[in-house]
Amino acid sequence: RYLVINHHEFEVLKTNGGLTDEEIFSQVPEVILTRGDKGVTIYSGEGVCHVEAVPDVEVAEVTGCGDAFRAGYAYGIVNHLNLAKRGQAGCIMAARNLENPETQRYRMTATELARLQTEIYG
Repeated sequence: RYLVINHHEFEVLKTNGGLTDEEIFSQVPEVILTRGDKGVTIYSGEGVCHVEAVPDVEVAEVTGCGDAFRAGYAYGIVNHLNLAKRGQAGCIMAARNLENPETQRYRMTATELARLQTEIYG
């Protein structure tokens, strides 16, 4: 089970649910907390992992970025990538979405994603 949520939504969940971070983390095995241009922080039984957002993105359209991030993260899960690589895949897909004026009308191959991960994150 996974909870993918942005920072604002996470704060609303805590406030409205009367929950602490620890209570949420204890109920969901993996919490993926997106932070916009500050990247993503992943909390899991494996530990905590922070991945920076892709730098220097020319924003054309923000609609669909959360969906694009989740698609990249899901790709990482299906392909058994570690937490950092999953977060990187999500951030790269979100950046690709941001740069494209036609929301989610772009393609990304596994080869291109791997190349971008190496190029951006080392």
